[in-house]
Amino acid sequence: MNVKRLSVILIAITFCIVVLISLVELFSIKKVEAEFFVVNEDVESVQKILDNNVGKNLLFINVKDVENAFSTNPYLQVYSVEKQYPNVLKLSVRERREVYKLTDNGTTYILDEDGYVLNDNGISKQSASLIDLSFITFRNNPNLTAKISVESAVLGSKIQTDNDNIVYKTLAIAKNIGLFDCIKAIVVEDCAGEYDVSFETNTGVKIYVVDLAVDGERKGQVAFNVYNTTATDYQKRFGNIEAFYLKDGQDKLKVIHTYDSIDKDNRVDDTLYEEQT
Repeated sequence: MNVKRLSVILIAITFCIVVLISLVELFSIKKVEAEFFVVNEDVESVQKILDNNVGKNLLFINVKDVENAFSTNPYLQVYSVEKQYPNVLKLSVRERREVYKLTDNGTTYILDEDGYVLNDNGISKQSASLIDLSFITFRNNPNLTAKISVESAVLGSKIQTDNDNIVYKTLAIAKNIGLFDCIKAIVVEDCAGEYDVSFETNTGVKIYVVDLAVDGERKGQVAFNVYNTTATDYQKRFGNIEAFYLKDGQDKLKVIHTYDSIDKDNRVDDTLYEEQT
């Protein structure tokens, strides 16, 4: 190898090294811009944790590592991360809201709207008015003791039960209607293998979704729409609203409100909604 060729190779290698160093410097994170949706957490402390990413290379930073920045604090969640080239990391941090209180096998868990476990000591740090979430079986037969039970409750992760399909359909109904402040308690009932769910409102009405496994989210949406827009103020103080499918050769969704009459000597069934065919 002659001297000229060796010199060209050395120059090329030097150039590559200079380019790599420049790229490392160019894409080195200079700033972490965070948008906070928090109430009870110390924003400055949260920002300090996020600032640990300063100096890392934006090209190669692991987004999952950023999202898991608050793995030791289940109340906080990084829910969006954006790399703004050349050297800014933008993200949003939200505080999970306490919504449910669930007691199983002597332990009380506090959950957010999606079922994430926020704590397992039953002590609320955000709100005193949590929704009681209960899993029981066989309505009107307290002698039968089988029930949905908690199998795993890891802080910062979704609670796991022996029937997650039913549990998370229930939580989805409540989330979709967005009326957490209206609901006082939710009870999932196993009626001989057909799961029903009742939402007890603060006004006194219980809203039943019959056979949750079959189109349960739609039934819940229609039932609460009826409660909000069709039931009178008087009707909202009493009785049960039930959403179910009629079995007459062609399934039709029906919602009825059974409420006390003024003298409470009679029961009144008021069909508030019936699907047209």
